[in-house]
Amino acid sequence: MKKLGRYETDRVGYVMVLPYIIFFLIFVGYPLIFSFILVFHKWNIISPMKFAGLYN
Repeated sequence: MKKLGRYETDRVGYVMVLPYIIFFLIFVGYPLIFSFILVFHKWNIISPMKFAGLYN
């Protein structure tokens, strides 16, 4: 069997962690950022967002 070099082992590690990072960004990161956007906007689904600032 061929011995893997340092670069190949690092790459394998990143590939193994990639599904978790994608899952985290989709199901945690995006909703968190979108909720901070919604805090400062007045919005119902049928009308466009309007900036409300701290009044919301």
